[in-house]
Amino acid sequence: MVVAVLDRRLRVLEVVTVAKGTTAHATAPTAEILRSVLTRGGQAFALAHNHPGGSLEPSSADRTTTEQVRAAAEACGLRFLDHLIVAGESWRAI
Repeated sequence: MVVAVLDRRLRVLEVVTVAKGTTAHATAPTAEILRSVLTRGGQAFALAHNHPGGSLEPSSADRTTTEQVRAAAEACGLRFLDHLIVAGESWRAI
């Protein structure tokens, strides 16, 4: 999973890898995601992770992670843009 850290004008400051997983699962720690944005002076961010199996369908864990991150970002005053799934040459937002 990567976090694109952006400034208030939505310019990319840095892309940070926050989790590496197996072909079936990666843990996405909300605290680490927010820490990666805040410590780099970000004011907005987006998440992306891959589905090596090729499916663009979000898992229940993907949906739960997205909602947890959205709520935590709001509480911290950060702008959470989206969470993307990438599979091969295709992608979709959760």
